[in-house]
Amino acid sequence: MHHKDSDGNDLGIHSKHFMLMNAGSGIYHEEGVPEDEDTVEMLQIFIRPKADGLKPSIQFLEPKETSSLNTWRLLAGHERSQAPMIFRSEVLFYDALLEKGLNLVTPELNGKTGLLYVFHGSGSIGNSGVIVEKGDSIVIKDQLINIKSHDDADLVFFVLDENAPFSRNGLFAK
Repeated sequence: MHHKDSDGNDLGIHSKHFMLMNAGSGIYHEEGVPEDEDTVEMLQIFIRPKADGLKPSIQFLEPKETSSLNTWRLLAGHERSQAPMIFRSEVLFYDALLEKGLNLVTPELNGKTGLLYVFHGSGSIGNSGVIVEKGDSIVIKDQLINIKSHDDADLVFFVLDENAPFSRNGLFAK
């Protein structure tokens, strides 16, 4: 994906170069697939900020490793987290590449809500017989779940505080 914005950034976003935009008034951006590329597969998430009127910012991250192999990696989180990119909301965002046949337990929820999304691959949830495949998501509360991959699986996981304040204004709020 190619990103260009009013802060002067003009660059590619890919598996070795991540971006997090904290939207706000006065920033403009455009995204597109380079002409020599057929398709782009990515996950774009909109998360409401904790308040109105926050100044926009764009953050970039070039992680040391393309993937976090068989363990959760914290990529983005609220201001109190140790995440390399910051949300202006009570959210933690993790990723993991789980190799075929291995197990991984979801991150701690500490009374919050979890959302597991399967970006690629497939797996089963504990001993429940529930199978998750590419594009599937599961919301969990008050529990940890064990995921066993059926093939190499790219997973993302959000920890969300449903009781935290958030703005109801903005382009996607109506």
